[in-house]
Amino acid sequence: MELRAPKREELETMIEWRNDPLLAKLAAGTNAHLWSGLTIEQMESWYGTHYQQANSLEKGRIYSIYHEDRFIGYCDYREYHPLTNSCTVGMVIGDRDYWDRGFGSEAMQLLVEYLHKTIAVRRFQLDTWAGNIRAIKCYEKCGFQIEGTLRDNEWVDGQYEDTVLMGLLMDEHKS
Repeated sequence: MELRAPKREELETMIEWRNDPLLAKLAAGTNAHLWSGLTIEQMESWYGTHYQQANSLEKGRIYSIYHEDRFIGYCDYREYHPLTNSCTVGMVIGDRDYWDRGFGSEAMQLLVEYLHKTIAVRRFQLDTWAGNIRAIKCYEKCGFQIEGTLRDNEWVDGQYEDTVLMGLLMDEHKS
């Protein structure tokens, strides 16, 4: 597995993933409607903003996830705070052939280790909605702990769901 700098050629695949209703629901919960339905023009604008302009250590970065030269997803960090050495992370395995096989936890472990070594991040945080059990298990496998819950904070499939807040301190990381 390898994290790589993103390429413009990956945008078509990302649009397919973002338009997958199940993946959109799992990745974005309440905001699935904002996550999906993007045009190539919107993705190119997003690429220009997030992949190129914000591609600095201080602002955050997006990385493409590859397994044996196949683009299977992407991960990122953002909201880096140099005083507390903390950041928010996220990850999407878009290629369903790679679900439930450990690739998400491997990618997150690579990202965590890389950020710890390059910019000394010691605290990582993320959130997901309570129904995204696959994500919660993946993050727990990496050492993330549930730190809190925002009750009824999401609206998914016509009902309220909790937002799960998770955190990882570097000394708890499972390599």
